[in-house]
Amino acid sequence: MKFTINRLILEKALKIVSKAAPKSNITVSGAANAIYFQVRKKVLFLWAADGVVGIVTKVGVIDIDVNELDLVLPIDKINHIASYSTTEVVKFKEGPKVEGKVTRWDVVTNSNFRVCIFVAEHFPKFQTKGTQVLKIKIEDLKLGLNKVGITISQDEQKPTLGGICMNGDFVTTDGRRLSIYKTNQKIEQVVLPSDIIDLLSSFSTGEVTVLMAEAKNYVVFNLGDTIIQTRLIEGQFPVYAKILDELAKKPYKKVILDVMELKGALNRLKICRDNNSTVLFDFEKTKLSLQVGTGDVGREELKAFTLPEEIELKLYLSIDALFSLLTVVEGKKIPLSIIDEKTIVCVEEKYTNGEEFYCFISPMVSTR
Repeated sequence: MKFTINRLILEKALKIVSKAAPKSNITVSGAANAIYFQVRKKVLFLWAADGVVGIVTKVGVIDIDVNELDLVLPIDKINHIASYSTTEVVKFKEGPKVEGKVTRWDVVTNSNFRVCIFVAEHFPKFQTKGTQVLKIKIEDLKLGLNKVGITISQDEQKPTLGGICMNGDFVTTDGRRLSIYKTNQKIEQVVLPSDIIDLLSSFSTGEVTVLMAEAKNYVVFNLGDTIIQTRLIEGQFPVYAKILDELAKKPYKKVILDVMELKGALNRLKICRDNNSTVLFDFEKTKLSLQVGTGDVGREELKAFTLPEEIELKLYLSIDALFSLLTVVEGKKIPLSIIDEKTIVCVEEKYTNGEEFYCFISPMVSTR
């Protein structure tokens, strides 16, 4: 039995599935750090799964003389072969049998490699089927996930806050900040692990179909030639809709800031901030200054902004939260909807595809 793959195609496929391979210090059902080569009707698929996340991708082959095959090979060895060989193709062929069983495969490039195999039956189970709940362009999905990714919690004691709530919209919160990417679709609410952002990073165009797997604690992302499965995070995500309803009833003042001026000011001021994690937005009627120190130290007055009316307000915001927010803002202007010095500040963006992004930030308590 043998098959031949273009080396660059193999390298690309390995890059995709490697994100789901168990780490070298983890053993999953006897197949630690391994890739599953599966052939069905002379079509080759590469699989990787660690029991939480799994990826399968279809791989084009140049030549294959086997109709069905289940082969589990160590990923570090195959990655090394694909990355450092200089030949155009990589040839896989069955090695000699010991007591009627194949214990290795030979991989031929500009050098010959002998690769030991794992038992395919030990490979983690994989979910590929389910009930369709959402269909969305990959670029729109990635846009939404990347935008809300800035407010994912790092608190391991609150696992649901470390995930992404998906209910047609995509929502994250770390307790002080809340991000929402609104789409025009509605589905049953689930909480995705934050790893899904990295898992989708290799894909740029096309359409993705999201399915609830037959095993109810999994969700499946079908991207055509590649399928990603991921286990859902269990637990109740905060009921954020009530917060939004309450905020909608309160009067607010909208300030329009220039993104480039704000970035420049924050970059200059962070040099003076020492251990201070906040920046003061000091509104003095028609003036607006930013300050990170005391007195005249670390203070800068903004020029390119728009106020609907005179405002007198001191607003302390996390400087790190502002920097992360500016990484996902697309326009040249950034609107801040301010209620008061103790209530959430809202930033909003609306897109030509009808979708919307909102980020709510709770002001900090000053320690100055």
